[in-house]
Amino acid sequence: MKFVVVCSLILISVVSWAADIDPQAMVITNQVGSRLPDVGFKDEMGNQVHLKTILNEGKPVILTPVYYGCPSLCTVVLNGLLDGLKELKDDFKGEFKIVTFSINPEETPQIAAVKKEAYVKESSFSPHDWYFLTGDDASIKSLTQALGFHYQRLGDEYVHGAGIFVVSSKGDLKRTLFGSHYRAQDLKLALIEAGAGELAHKVSSYFYRYDDLTRQYRPHGPRLLKLVGAFLLFNLAFFVWKRNKVNN
Repeated sequence: MKFVVVCSLILISVVSWAADIDPQAMVITNQVGSRLPDVGFKDEMGNQVHLKTILNEGKPVILTPVYYGCPSLCTVVLNGLLDGLKELKDDFKGEFKIVTFSINPEETPQIAAVKKEAYVKESSFSPHDWYFLTGDDASIKSLTQALGFHYQRLGDEYVHGAGIFVVSSKGDLKRTLFGSHYRAQDLKLALIEAGAGELAHKVSSYFYRYDDLTRQYRPHGPRLLKLVGAFLLFNLAFFVWKRNKVNN
C-alpha cells in the first residue's frame, strides 16, 4: 500500500512538473546569418572575457550553451561534440575554438573549471582553445536569443533543446547543428563555412549542401553533375585534339 502511495505521489509530481513546461523552451530556432552581440562572461579562472576578444583571434568558434549542473542532456551534448572531434582527428587542429557557456547565472567559475578539466583531459584540445564560461542573466539571454537557443528554468533545473552553433570570426552564425550527435563530416563542413580549412577543403565543400530536412550536409547533386559534365567535356575535347594531331 505504501509503495502505491509513493508511486502515485511521484507520478503526480512528474505530471505537475511537465505541465509547467513551455514547449517553446525545448525549441532551437534556426537563425543562421544573425550577428552575435559582444557580451561579457567570466572564464574558468574568474577573468572577464568578451566574445569579441575570442573572435578577434581570427578563428571560427563552436558555441555550446549548457549548464554545468545539468543531470543529463548537457553532458550528452558535450560528449557528442567530443566524439565528433575525435572522429575529426587532426583536421583543422588549432584552426578553431570552442566556447562552452552556462545558461545558469548562479554557476561560478570554480564549477566551470572542474568541467573544463574533465573535457580538456578527454580531448586533444589545448586548454587555450576551449573556454568554459559563466555569466550574468543579461549576457546569457542576449547571446542565447541571438543563437535561437530557448530555455526555461524549473526549480534548480533547466528545460532546453540540444544543439551546437558554429560562428565565423566576424561573429556571424554560420550553422546550427541540431541534436546531440555530430558527425565529423558535418563538423568539418560547418567549420569550412565559418572560415576554417585550406583552399582544398573549401573546394571539396562546394559539392555539399546543408539539408534543412535531414539537418545534415549532403552531396549537392547539380554541382556534382556539373563536375562530371566538365570532366566528360574535357576528355572529349582531349580525344578530338589528339585524334586531329594524329591525322595531321
